[in-house]
Amino acid sequence: MVNPYDPRTPADPDEFGGRKAILQSLHEQIENASALRHSGGILIQGFRGVGKSSLIRKLVNIVELDETKIQGGAFVAGCRLSKTTSDSEFYQMITNSLLDDLSKKQTLAKKIIGLKDLISSVGVSGIKIDFDKAGLSKTPGQKWRELLRRMKGAGLVLVSIDDADYLSPEAIGELKTIVEEQKEVPILLVVAGGTEMEQRMIDEYSPVARIFSGASFNISSFDLEETREVLLNPLRGQGDASWKEEGIKAVQRFTKGYPFLVKCLANASYSTGSPIDEKKVKASIKSALEIARPWLDNKLREASDMDLQSFYKIGRSNKTSFRTTDLIAIGIQAQYMTRLVRLKILKSVSRGHYDLVEAPMIAYYHMLKRQLPMEED
Repeated sequence: MVNPYDPRTPADPDEFGGRKAILQSLHEQIENASALRHSGGILIQGFRGVGKSSLIRKLVNIVELDETKIQGGAFVAGCRLSKTTSDSEFYQMITNSLLDDLSKKQTLAKKIIGLKDLISSVGVSGIKIDFDKAGLSKTPGQKWRELLRRMKGAGLVLVSIDDADYLSPEAIGELKTIVEEQKEVPILLVVAGGTEMEQRMIDEYSPVARIFSGASFNISSFDLEETREVLLNPLRGQGDASWKEEGIKAVQRFTKGYPFLVKCLANASYSTGSPIDEKKVKASIKSALEIARPWLDNKLREASDMDLQSFYKIGRSNKTSFRTTDLIAIGIQAQYMTRLVRLKILKSVSRGHYDLVEAPMIAYYHMLKRQLPMEED
C-alpha cells in the first residue's frame, strides 16, 4: 500500500490530527460571521516544520465544508507566499484566488446580490469580472474592494495567507484594512508565519495585531494524544496497517512530538501485516533520520554536544522568549548563552533577554543522530 505518512507535504485535511483549540476558534468565528456578520482573524505562529501549512489547509477545508450551513455561502481567497510580496501583489493574488473560487461555485456566485451584473462571461477560464462597469480605476486594491462590495450577499470570505513572513510592511498594514474596512461581507483572515510574526505586526503596524486578539496561537510540539491522532487518522481504509499503543508512545518519546519528526518516524516505521510496535519504531530511527537529513543535517553541524544539549533543554521548555534567570533555571550555564547567541540559536534582544530563533527539532535531530541522552518526560 502507499505509505500514508509524507513529511514533505501538508497533511490531507481528512487525516489531520491535533490543534483542537485552533479548530474550535475557527468554528466560533464562522458562527460569529454567520449569525452576527462579524469579521475576525486567526494568527498561527511557529517554527518551520511544526505543521502551519497542514493547519491552514485544514482550516480552509472546514470553511468549505461549512459553506452549505452559511446563508449566502462561504468563499476562499488563499495564497502561499514564496518571496517578498508588496501590497499590490498581495491584493492581486487574493483577488485572483477569490475569482477562481467564484468560478468553481458558479451557481452560488450568480445568486449573490450585486455580483451577477458584473459577470461578463463564464467560460473555460472561469468568471470574468467587468470592473469597467463599475467605472473605477483598476488598482489591485480597488479591484479587491469592489469585488467584495458586489458580494454583499455572501455569507463569509476566508482570506488565508501561508508563509506570511514574506509580506512587505505595507502589505502587513493592509491586513487591518481587509478585515475592518469591508462591511458588505464578513471576512475571516487566517495568517500563518514564523515565531516573530505577531511582534513584527506590533513593531511595524501596532493596530494590526488587534485583529487577532484572543486568537493568536504559537504552535509547537504535539502532546501524546495529538501524536496518536496524527498516526492513526491516516490509517482509516488502510486495511491491516495499525499501531500498537507502545509504538505510538515510542514515536512520541523519540521525537518529543515535533510534527516533522513524527511524520519522518511514522513514514520509516510504516508497515502492513502486523501492528507497529516499539521494537519496529526503534529499528526505524536511522531511516527516519535519513528522511529528515536533507534539511536538518545542514543545521548546526559545527555545534558541540554541550551546545546541542543546551539547545535541547531550551526546546523542552516550549517557550520562545527568555530572561537570563529563565535560562539558568533550566540548566543553561552563562557561557553557553553566549555560545547559543553566536550559533544563532538565541538572539539577544536586550540586556538579559533572549529570543529563540531556531527550531528545537534541529536539536532533537542531532541529539538522536549523535545518540546523546535525552530526558524522559
